[in-house]
Amino acid sequence: LAVLHDAGLRMLYIGFETGRDDVLKLMNKGHTVQEAVEQAQKLNAAKIPFCTVIMYGIAGAGQSEENAVATAGMINRFATQKVITMSLIVLNNTKLNHMVKGGDFVPSSGRERMIEIRTLLENLEPEKPTVFDTTHPSNIIKISGTLPWDRQKLIKDVERHVEIS
Repeated sequence: LAVLHDAGLRMLYIGFETGRDDVLKLMNKGHTVQEAVEQAQKLNAAKIPFCTVIMYGIAGAGQSEENAVATAGMINRFATQKVITMSLIVLNNTKLNHMVKGGDFVPSSGRERMIEIRTLLENLEPEKPTVFDTTHPSNIIKISGTLPWDRQKLIKDVERHVEIS
């Protein structure tokens, strides 16, 4: 990592996806939460900044709050420049689509996904100011701010969206 840093590597975007091992396994992500945290901590030690990409809705219906708490717990174990959210999209002709059609996976509702974002915001405790960004095109809501300073504003924005939904 030091060689990469010295060679000019200055930013990575890493798809951690979720803080739950069962969901990582279900989605065939190929790593555990502990492995992801260890690699993130190595990047921190090498002073290589990175953005953490997570996917809300990935745990399915009825799992939003639990997934958000676990994901925040994972992110709280390392320093990241930015937390970027993406909403789960079930694409045709994928294993996940077949699971949905077979009743083995039930996607979370839009309301559940908003609750997941709110719960994530409530539970993230970054050790240094960290951007929270939901402006990816897959997202239901587009908000951005810096934690911890903008936490309450971001939560209010999400809650207003939930009231409208």
